[in-house]
Amino acid sequence: MAKHRGIPSVWNFSTETLAGIRRIGKERGRGQNTPLTYEDFVTLLITCDQPRKYAKKYETTAQAKERALVDRVIISMLFMARMRRSEVAILRWGDIQDRTNKNRLIVKVRRSKSIQEGSSDYRLLKTSAADAVRKLWEARQPLTDELVIPLTCRQIANRFQACCKHANLRGNLTAHSGRIGFARELITRGTSTESVALAGGWKSERMVSHYSQKARVEDGVVERYF
Repeated sequence: MAKHRGIPSVWNFSTETLAGIRRIGKERGRGQNTPLTYEDFVTLLITCDQPRKYAKKYETTAQAKERALVDRVIISMLFMARMRRSEVAILRWGDIQDRTNKNRLIVKVRRSKSIQEGSSDYRLLKTSAADAVRKLWEARQPLTDELVIPLTCRQIANRFQACCKHANLRGNLTAHSGRIGFARELITRGTSTESVALAGGWKSERMVSHYSQKARVEDGVVERYF
């Protein structure tokens, strides 16, 4: 920019330095959050309703249980439903089919980066994840057009990270860790990238391969046969 304008640049980088910066950046690749494992998911659900300390005051048992009703649904949607935080923020109760079923729910994802306007995607929730949604629905008895989680994207992310911190989970765990982690779990268990892409609403298998690269190495042919 400075060169084109004919003025001295405040950055005095040589061609070799700039090439080195580009090379390092290329090798670094995309920043990736720590994947959430299935064991982490279970741990989060178990520790969710434990009273937490805010400033100098602990939650009461009743307050912790009320908070946990929402936190468990956030955790379940981010991991088991492979949803982005923006998708969770716009989810309404009418998008969840058969809310009284304890073991199986179908969740409609109406809009996201990979879903075109006017189309929908569907995700399956089972067992403990489906039960978490059912319990929140029973406690609130909401209308079908009400938001399931009436929080902003940032608030959803903060709630999830607070759960991870309380459960002593380590790593760069963010709201996207559930989506990445579920893809890795499926790949590790032998699922094809095509099937994982379909289950998570990815437009292509390329992102699934990117997320599961380390899992492929750790559980690949070398690990199996040598």
